[in-house]
This record gives sequence, structure tokens and C-alpha cells, in this order.
Amino acid sequence: MLVDALQYLWANASYNRPKKQLCAVLMIFLIQTMIAACRSDPIVRPPSCVAPKDWFPKTPPPTNAQPDPNSDCDFYKWAWQSFLSVTQGDSPGNAKPRFLEFQVPFELFVSRVGKRVEKTTKVDLPVNPDSVIQAGSQGLLVDQNGRAIYYQTHLNSVFVRFVRDGGYTESTKLRSAPASLEFPKGSLELKSSWKIVAPGEDASKFFTTAAIIPLLGLRNGQVFIDPAKTREETVALLGLHVVGVVQGHPEFIWATFEHNDNAPDLPPDLDPRGQEPVNSQRNWILYPKGTRARDCNKKPGESPLSPLKFADEDRQVLQPKVAVFRQFPFGGDDEPDLIKGLNDSVHRQLPADLTVWRNYSLMGAVWLNTPDRDFIENADFTTIDASDPGMKVLGGDKKLSNTTMETFTQSTQNCFSCHNTMARPMSQVDGFPAKKLNVSHVLTNAYAHATQSRKQVTLLRSATKLRADHLNSQNTHLLERRLP
Repeated sequence: MLVDALQYLWANASYNRPKKQLCAVLMIFLIQTMIAACRSDPIVRPPSCVAPKDWFPKTPPPTNAQPDPNSDCDFYKWAWQSFLSVTQGDSPGNAKPRFLEFQVPFELFVSRVGKRVEKTTKVDLPVNPDSVIQAGSQGLLVDQNGRAIYYQTHLNSVFVRFVRDGGYTESTKLRSAPASLEFPKGSLELKSSWKIVAPGEDASKFFTTAAIIPLLGLRNGQVFIDPAKTREETVALLGLHVVGVVQGHPEFIWATFEHNDNAPDLPPDLDPRGQEPVNSQRNWILYPKGTRARDCNKKPGESPLSPLKFADEDRQVLQPKVAVFRQFPFGGDDEPDLIKGLNDSVHRQLPADLTVWRNYSLMGAVWLNTPDRDFIENADFTTIDASDPGMKVLGGDKKLSNTTMETFTQSTQNCFSCHNTMARPMSQVDGFPAKKLNVSHVLTNAYAHATQSRKQVTLLRSATKLRADHLNSQNTHLLERRLP
């Protein structure tokens, strides 16, 4: 309308110089205004995935209702709500995260060797190689202080009750369980990763707690654990897998969280095997600034890294240190704004007593798009998805990894690469046939480790008895020599 008015004034001011000058000034002003409007920042729209206000200050557990299959946000919100719920205490005076009260797999199968530590605020880490060895790659992650990263699995009451009621701690019952049997709605398993806090190290941005850690030994470059040797340390949480069954998704939703300072993202235009550094601005927990991309995400012993050895066995300091980058930010999602927006929404609403969790973010989640069709026994979901992309078997972020738990397999695997319903062969015990329960490795792995632990305990006791008999024989011989 303003343009029309100016045109009218100009047409009727043909012989009126002052009016014509006024029109010229107004037209210049209008043009400048339009140019400025085009150059201004676009309207900032609110994020489309927002944390509800009723999650704060105290987050209720999720209802595990069926997510909208057309809304990735529903899956991400389930992940964040679960994370917040398990990292908060049960009462205002109890700040201990709920997940530290959860059962651990070892407790389901065999008794702890030696004195059992009562559940306090400590993380009681497994006394088997699962403490430090990553699944899939069988690699050990050494941080920039030369300490191994430790792991633990945590199971909620729904998961534990299902296992106990079914008697699935017995291998025969687990093997004979129906192939179509599924974990119940509400089952939740978590996997946590922890770094040892060095004396004097600033850990104010981390959730920290005390932990009973098993001490490591090396034999021919291979890690072994003596369950009788432990030490108390302060540990800081680096990552948390949040994996749970909701209505309509018995395959579990597989989500993961990381500390914001763990590792840098690989820049989009950088070759992961190239000579250029991934980041030259600052040090990260698992990445020293300036490290070349080609030298990162390598297991000790894998070129160019030397084989694993102790720099100081008493202090449990190892070398070489492992540099890490995140190869696929947000699991390779080409539109990560949903996850970023939800992360920001949660961080802004966290109350003062929970601000430490602002330093942790959702990295993504993966699930099956059509579980009714695709979640069947003897199925390798990742292979099916890759061989027939039109089926769209996998939903969410297909290249999802956690830099602290899948450090060495980021370029080749996602959660469903290992978690499938195929048969599970075991090297030292009879395997388990194909079934839906195999999608979680808790049962099969725990049984295998329980068997190995019993053998290890027997060997340790035998070795201890032989040593004691030898010492007694020596003492008797010495005593006999001293007697008249």
C-alpha cells in the first residue's frame, strides 16, 4: 500500500518540485528499509522437540507408552526422561542416582569372590574383563592420564524380576525359553563408563563417586583381572547407554549419552584417516589437541600405537594413551536439530541442584521402525537394513556410537550390529540358540562370565592352597633344622 501511495504522489507532483523531492526521499527510505529487512537474521523459531516443564525439578519415570512412529522426537524424549529419572535420587535428602542402586549382572548369577561391598554411594565394578574390555572390538581404552576406562551394567527391577521369575539364571532354562519370548515393557538396562579421577584433577563438571575397581594385570600383552585384588578410587561418569523396552518396541530403544568434553567431532570435510588434526584449539578428556586423525580411535597394539604395557603397575598407569574423536556426530543424523534442541531445552530447565547434568548430552538413539514385521528370531537387523534399504528396518541414528564404549568400531557398527536375535555361540560353554531374548547380551554374557569366574576362583584357590602347602613345607623344614 505504501508503494501505491508513493506512485500516486509522484504522478500528481509532476509540476510540483517540493512534492517530487518528498516522494524521492520516501522512496529511498522504503528501499533501504526493504534491503535491511532482507539482510536481517531470520525469525528464530522455537525448537520442535522440547522437554516438558513437568519433568522439573523432579523427573518422573517415563510411562513407556508407544512412541509416535512418525516422530523421532518421541524416542529422544523417552531417552532423556529415562536418563533424568535414573540419575536423580529417590528423595530430596538422597542425591544418590537411582541407577547406582540397580542390580548388576554378576549379582544375578554368582556370589562375589571375597568380601561383598555393601551398597553405599560406590560403583561396584565387575571383576571380569567386562570391566575394561569393550564389546565387539575387544579393545581397551586408555585415557590421557594413562588409566583404563571402566564399565558397568545396571538392570532395573522390571528386568531383574523377569530374569528371576523365569529362572533364566540357569543355562538350561535360558536355552529352552521360547524363541518368541520378549522382554516385558519397562525393562531397562544401562551401561556406564567411568574414568579414574587423578589426584588434584578438576572434576567439578562431572558426576563423581567412589568405586571399588578391580586391579589389572598384563600377561603377554593381554589384560587379566584377579578378583581378589581391588582398590577404592574416585571415578567420573563419561557416558551412559540407556536401553529400554516401551510399548510396541520389544527390541529396546537404544540411546546413548556422553559428557560434553569427552572428544571432538570429526569435521565434515576431514578424512578420518588423514594427516590433519581433528582439533587444534583445546584438549579433551580423550583427545590431546593437535592429534592427527589417522592416529585416533586405534587400539593399543594397532599401528601406529605400541602394544599395551604398564608405565607404573602399582599406580595402574598404562601406555600407550588412546586419542579419540567422534566420527559421526549424533549418529550421522543429517538433521540433528531435534536432538540439539531437546538437549538445550533440558539443560536450560535443570534446577540448581542438578546442574552437573548440563554437562551431559544425548548423542542419539536407534530402534526398529516396524518391530511387528522385523523383530523376529534369527534376524540380523543391520544386515537386512543394508541389503534392502527400501525396507527401512532401522529407525533413528544408524551410525550411532558412544566414543567411550564403542571407540574402535565407530566406522563399522551401530547398536544393532551386535544386538540381534541370532544364535549366540560361546567359546567356553555351550551356545544359546536363536531367540528374541538374545537381543540383550546381559543373560548370555553374564552366564559365560559366571562360568569363567567359577573356574577362575577354583584356579585361584588351588594356586593359593599349593602356595600355602609349599610355605608350610618350607616352614616345617626350617623348624626341624632348628630343633635339637
